[in-house]
Amino acid sequence: MSEAQTPSRSLPPQPNAEYLRKHAKRLARDEAIQLAVVQRRLAHEYGCRTWAELMIEVERRASSIGDGGDDSSATPPGSDQTRENAEDVFPLLALRGLVAFPHVSYPIFVGRPTSIKAVLHAKERNVPIVLATQKDMEISNPSSSNMYEVGTIGRMIEVIHLPDGTLKTVAESRKRVRITRFIFTEDISEAEVEEIDESGDSNPRLESLVTSVISALVQNRLNTVRKHWAHPEQLSVSATTTDGASVLADRTPRRTGGSSPQGGSSLTAWAMPARRT
Repeated sequence: MSEAQTPSRSLPPQPNAEYLRKHAKRLARDEAIQLAVVQRRLAHEYGCRTWAELMIEVERRASSIGDGGDDSSATPPGSDQTRENAEDVFPLLALRGLVAFPHVSYPIFVGRPTSIKAVLHAKERNVPIVLATQKDMEISNPSSSNMYEVGTIGRMIEVIHLPDGTLKTVAESRKRVRITRFIFTEDISEAEVEEIDESGDSNPRLESLVTSVISALVQNRLNTVRKHWAHPEQLSVSATTTDGASVLADRTPRRTGGSSPQGGSSLTAWAMPARRT
């Protein structure tokens, strides 16, 4: 049986679970060890046997402070202050029938109330938005178990209010992220994320392959858009400034057997019909 740990540090008067989560992630990244190892170590330092036990204790203390009578200092869950103070938590747009790839712009119709609030929050406050796909596109109110845990983070380029109360948007997907926590409330959908490092190792053979693919891609693009492109030489510059094989793979058009687009270049994405979510 595990014995209670002797604490080497004490929790502050007003402990913050979000701070502890980020602190654990920073330590895991800096020390290049598993996050679970760091979480267990921190739990022991605070006198708890497990990370879950530490989180329960933090929430208990925060709740007791909130019940102390000074409501002016309490921050209700899901409030704007909570979102602004959580550095790794962003508005979430749950996608149906669409997988968003980095470096691509997608036209999307948004109709669900929580998704509309997430989009407007991201656009009005100029903050990033997370794009993640539902496993079952028929579910109107998804839960964490119905969401894929790898998505992308980007920006809302354009938001147009339609007469029926829905939105017509254009989302620019920029980086691939891993979603560590989904936050679904009646007010808004959010997600806590961590960026996925896709830099990769230097590989002369891979670099040579990338150069060959870029050359073929540029020639293909020139052949297909020459009639409508005022300055075709700009396409070559855009393609050759790619920062690696991962970016090139995300920008390359894909053919799928179903009706759901699976990524592609910006030109391909703009040619797609807008997806409804």
